Amino acid sequence: MLSREVKELRFAFLQKVYEHTAHLPRALTYLREIGTALGCSYKLLEMLAESLRTDGLLEFKGPGGAVRISKQGIVEVERLLSAQPKPTDRLAVPADAQGEGATAPV
Repeated sequence: MLSREVKELRFAFLQKVYEHTAHLPRALTYLREIGTALGCSYKLLEMLAESLRTDGLLEFKGPGGAVRISKQGIVEVERLLSAQPKPTDRLAVPADAQGEGATAPV
């Protein structure tokens, strides 16, 4: 089972991909762009991207760290950003993203 911290980081990563690709499943972004936005090392980004790819939420597309969010990834992010996110075992919405400061394991 993933720790809350890892789930939150996975969500932050996937949310940035979602934002960078304008919510479009065919649009690409690059790991370095996401890393700059999150302040993460490239090695950590590679590990996060691989785990999200394994879960079917992210796709690798071409050389140079090109990635895109999958349709399933879009559904997950939009569900978690909704007013009442339902928990899963893969992602967690940070407390400050939920409005009231409450946390919900995802």
